Amino acid sequence: MATLATDHGQDPETLTRRAVRAVMNPYVSILGHPFGDYMTMPGELPLDLETVLQAAAQAQVAIEIDAIPVHREPDWRNCVRAQELGVQLVIASDVHRAARLGDYRHGAELTRHAGLCCRQILNTQNIDELLVSSDAPLEAAIHDPPFLLVL
Repeated sequence: MATLATDHGQDPETLTRRAVRAVMNPYVSILGHPFGDYMTMPGELPLDLETVLQAAAQAQVAIEIDAIPVHREPDWRNCVRAQELGVQLVIASDVHRAARLGDYRHGAELTRHAGLCCRQILNTQNIDELLVSSDAPLEAAIHDPPFLLVL
């Protein structure tokens, strides 16, 4: 998983290049925080999300939906656009405290608002389904340590 945790004050073009470079990395199976890091900044990251989603579709890299309900919720239409492009989505609790571990409620609410069903979310599938539908980066993340598939 590669994560854009902050924009480092970068302009949208630079941040977009960083995100595209991350999804094109053969060891990345999930891009985290493309809609923003809710622990440190309000709203979405200032990047060209359409370009990032197209790169993720090309590289078959999933996109994280951060379930932390801090600051502003991401735009549910981003989830719809990702699905239109064939980008898989993963809901992650992205906790920084053990008490919130596994709390996916806000991420699930966002996907429901987008009209997505649970079968359209990667981490609702069992491991056999993941392996059947996976590409090389996902399979490598499952089988080749030290890579970790966070589901």
